[in-house]
Amino acid sequence: MGMHKNSIVAHRTNRYGDRHRAILAAYQRSDTPLTDRQVKEVLGYDEMNAVRPRINELIDCGALIEMSSSRCPVTGKTVRRCMATGFSPSVATSVIDACDLFAGMLTPDYSTWEKKR
Repeated sequence: MGMHKNSIVAHRTNRYGDRHRAILAAYQRSDTPLTDRQVKEVLGYDEMNAVRPRINELIDCGALIEMSSSRCPVTGKTVRRCMATGFSPSVATSVIDACDLFAGMLTPDYSTWEKKR
């Protein structure tokens, strides 16, 4: 059982939004790599899940890159530190949109395939 076709379309349509852009802007304003927690605090979110999945998507898209790791002063765990890859905000927005379009191209439309006997 997979996602309903309408859910997949809605997900792709809304995939990169204001939160992605705000997170990317936080990295672009920083001179040093940031942890996920630092981004959460800069943007004023209460939960790590408000930023962590979006950061993963921005890494997957190429707008962010993992640079190093450090020990989190809150949890004591080793965490990643990321930076923007150097795109300007307008270009990064285009890159995000292009990545979303490319991801959609990788999803085959099985309805156009002929059934083999």
